Amino acid sequence: MEVAAELEGDIPLLTNRADVEKFVNENDKKLKSGILFTGLDRDLIVSESKVSTQTASGVFGGINKMLGEEGVTEVFYEDITNFIFTPASAFARGKFQIVVKGQVRQDTGLLSFNKGKNDPFTIALKMNNSNDFQTAKKLADYFLELSKTGGGQQTVVVQSNEADDIPSQIKKLSDLKDQGILTEEEFDAKKADLLSKM
Repeated sequence: MEVAAELEGDIPLLTNRADVEKFVNENDKKLKSGILFTGLDRDLIVSESKVSTQTASGVFGGINKMLGEEGVTEVFYEDITNFIFTPASAFARGKFQIVVKGQVRQDTGLLSFNKGKNDPFTIALKMNNSNDFQTAKKLADYFLELSKTGGGQQTVVVQSNEADDIPSQIKKLSDLKDQGILTEEEFDAKKADLLSKM
């Protein structure tokens, strides 16, 4: 297994598809081996072909290892049905769950009766990293959708030589939208970006 990359600085909060696509394009090399999201008991690694969980370093990861927690668990997107992200509340710690086809869910946590059988697909969040895992869910959902549609990541690059070329670039984008290659949202975002350069 390749070593996952940690992002320099804070993990950005991704809230829409345009943000996700921009992040994917800017971090495509890191996403080949995976980007690490640090949890309390397990860490999540999101890559373009699969998601993985591994026992976290630190006290809680050490406790889980003593209780028989699995080390690294990998699952490819075609074997995943959904991701569930539950942000932390005033009364409960947040969690991130990977729903795998045919996988029977196991109770997790220190008070579980399933010691040594904890669910390697559930990650307890640290108190301050709900936003990181919201971003992880957006990324994982993006790659899951690509795997379900059978399509690869589509990147539309519009090269701008001069400001007077912008109307023709917008026309090309419109044609891509009409062909179904770009969504209405993607078209509007790229059009606004080009118009701001005039």
